[in-house]
Formats: sequence, structure tokens, C-alpha cells
Amino acid sequence: MGSFTLETSRLRLTVDSLGAQMMSIRTRDGREYLWQGDPRYWRDRSPVLFPFVGRLTENAYCYAGQRYAMGIHGFAARQEFECRAHEERRLVLERTDNEATRAQYPFAFSLQIAYQLWDNQIEISYRVENRDTRVLPFGIGGHPGFRVPLEEGERFEDYFLEFTGGCRPDRVGFTPRLFLSGRDEAY
Repeated sequence: MGSFTLETSRLRLTVDSLGAQMMSIRTRDGREYLWQGDPRYWRDRSPVLFPFVGRLTENAYCYAGQRYAMGIHGFAARQEFECRAHEERRLVLERTDNEATRAQYPFAFSLQIAYQLWDNQIEISYRVENRDTRVLPFGIGGHPGFRVPLEEGERFEDYFLEFTGGCRPDRVGFTPRLFLSGRDEAY
């Protein structure tokens, strides 16, 4: 379908309809903040993780006695999303279930991802609607890659994440093959 652009006087955000993935976060002076997808390391930029976050043993799971194959982080990143709203500073993209998703995840659903720009901030919200008669099990998340260092002479270690409002996240423990290890730690 293509890409969509949102702008403020300070920021320009580009989002692709394939996977509803952010493709660029650029300031007016041209500074790019989003990783630009080098296939030698990681080709993606900011995939949406749904309906599973992580890797499944043997890339499959069982539900109601049936086995379903699903790759790492689910399928949303490889699905085309429909545009539901596109304004100067707001974008809403939606993916509903289809034959390809039901082969991996046998549920009726709607996944909406909304991007809203506020001056120099991006707000991302996820809305999952159960359109099925059964409980809808799912996981959801974002996986943005940020371009650091931004300046010549800086190092990756010069950057940090700051959480406000008493947020105390845990770092989820993974094995070298990216399975959950069960050893989470305070971050």
C-alpha cells in the first residue's frame, strides 16, 4: 500500500503500511533517530510484535489439540495494514484476521496501531479487539531500533534510557538462541 508521513514543526515520522512499522524519525534539521535497517546486522527498523513476543519452541505451539506454526514475534510485521485515519499528526492503521493469519493464529481479531505526534514526541498506542467467541490470548510489543551514536566521536555506551513516574522495568532473560531463560533481572 505504501508509506504515510506525519509532521510537526520539529519532527517528521514515516510509517509503512507493511507491518505498520516506523521507517524514519527525522528532525527538521535532518537528524535521523531510527535505525535504517542494515541487513548485515538487522534489516528491520521498528517491527510490531503480535500475537506473540519472542520465539516459540520449534516455531510452533498447540491450541485446542492442534499445532500452529508461527515465526519469531508473530506475524504482524509481515502483514499489510489498512489505513483507518491519516491526518497531519495522527495515523491509525488496522490489520484484521485473514486466511494467512488464521493459519497461524485461529482467532478473529482487529489490531489497530495509532501514531500521534506532539511537537517533538511520538505516542504509539495499540488496540486489540477480540472478534471471536473465545478468549483471545496474545502478546504485543514494539521493537524499535534507534540509531546510536548520533554524533561523530560518541559511543553506544554514551546513551541511556530514562524511565519516569516510578517505572521499574525488568529485563527479560533470554538464552543465546532467544528463548525465555526464566532469569529476569531488574533493569
